Amino acid sequence: MNTLSILALKSGTIIDHIPEHTALNILQCLRKFPKSGSLTIGISLLSEKLGRKDLIKMHDRKLSPEEMTYVALFAPNATINVIEDHCLITKSAPTFPEEVIGIFSCLNPRCITHVEHVPSHFFVDANRAQMHLQCRYCQSMFPRDALQEYAL
Repeated sequence: MNTLSILALKSGTIIDHIPEHTALNILQCLRKFPKSGSLTIGISLLSEKLGRKDLIKMHDRKLSPEEMTYVALFAPNATINVIEDHCLITKSAPTFPEEVIGIFSCLNPRCITHVEHVPSHFFVDANRAQMHLQCRYCQSMFPRDALQEYAL
């Protein structure tokens, strides 16, 4: 079996244990927080824990607390590793945001967000077995997995 290796990260952030085929959704979300630096993306990598997983390495970049909460929307069981001088400084799990603005499109076709030029706005309910988001405008509630396909 061939093994591929990825260069070690001198400084930056590694988001690991991302569910397979989810890394691009996270990057799309993090794009709303523009910063420079190169990226290494692994998609459908072998994982003992998950079977298959995605991985994002951000060179010379640390995530803000707000950015870390957005990772939880797509990968609640991910680990966020901060690296400095080739050493692991912190390893943490993402926490859920209280609200999400401009990330998902509301599934209710009668919602005002489909008629007016207002950004979508959802309140996060993470107290259930599965996270749900409630639209601020039409009050409709959706499981995160349903909205994940409608990331803007």
